Amino acid sequence: MATKKSAGSGSEGAGATPAGGVTVDLDLLGQLPIFKRVPRRLARVPMLLDVWQRDGRLTVDEMAVMLCVAYMESGYNLNAVSDPSAPDHAVGDAWGLFQMTAQTCDGYGIDINSLRLWPDGNGQYTPEAVETATRYSGAAALKLLFPTLQFTGGQPYLPWLRARYGNDPANIARQIFIGWSNGPARGWDYSFARSNGQLLPPLQDVAPNLRVGSGGWTHYQLAKRFRMVGYFQAALGRPVAIPDGLKVDPAQEALS
Repeated sequence: MATKKSAGSGSEGAGATPAGGVTVDLDLLGQLPIFKRVPRRLARVPMLLDVWQRDGRLTVDEMAVMLCVAYMESGYNLNAVSDPSAPDHAVGDAWGLFQMTAQTCDGYGIDINSLRLWPDGNGQYTPEAVETATRYSGAAALKLLFPTLQFTGGQPYLPWLRARYGNDPANIARQIFIGWSNGPARGWDYSFARSNGQLLPPLQDVAPNLRVGSGGWTHYQLAKRFRMVGYFQAALGRPVAIPDGLKVDPAQEALS
């Protein structure tokens, strides 16, 4: 993979050379607030892209979405752990670059310890350790996108989404964002998810609210993610795609 700018000499994992096929504009991504504050994390972007290109199942649009998921979930901090006050605390907290819960890791055969960055015997985080944890995180994210679920009728989840939404990048992006927060069984215009025995409504039928962890809160999450994902789409040379009908305007959500 060619890059318009290297991640910087001395950056964690800066020597990684991803597979060919996609050019990523690291100059553009370097303008984002977290990458400005912690520039070394920018080197993790091409590592993830390399994992996904070698796997071969994600479209470039979907790669942009997943890069955005990592930014919004952890700010590319491999050792991120959810706050004890967050809903994830009830299921073993959320860990790592993609903030996967301990419960999710158990269910999908993901080694939660491999998602994290561990110091060497001198207490240092080596570039090799950074790259290993980043690549494992990228591979683990694929496990959450391609499971065969009861409601998908034998298809893996992401191909099922593509078929449902006619391969429309904007609607697929919305559902990936929703699924990362709510689980794949609850969607914008479908729901197979239950709470206390009751079928939950699709999110398009739920009004926005400010209660963290609720379905209504997801509308604010979507606005922030669609405000941000355009940077990752542009960095990969893809058009910005925002679905119709969002209940909270992305333009009103500041970058974070």
